[in-house]
Amino acid sequence: SQRPITEHYMSSYDIENDAANLYEQTLDIFREAFWNLYQPGCDEHLTAKLIRESDDYLPQYSLVALNHEKKVLGCILYTKSRIEYEDHMVPMVTFGPVAA
Repeated sequence: SQRPITEHYMSSYDIENDAANLYEQTLDIFREAFWNLYQPGCDEHLTAKLIRESDDYLPQYSLVALNHEKKVLGCILYTKSRIEYEDHMVPMVTFGPVAA
């Protein structure tokens, strides 16, 4: 009997926190995922670069999916954000871009 598809996929990769040694690979993943998707070229990889340079970047929540050879398969980044309305400000966490 074969394993369920979900079990196969779950055993095919590892999830780790985003790390500086993976930045170039993750930028490539963002570029490949969005290239010519909504417009000629893309800028999501540049957005990812700017997020990582920001004081609002949350590397402890940002995740990377890696195959058994440590090749990046996907990435999601998290940042601090807020909603402002009249005289109220609510701190939040925002995710994106996401690429796989």
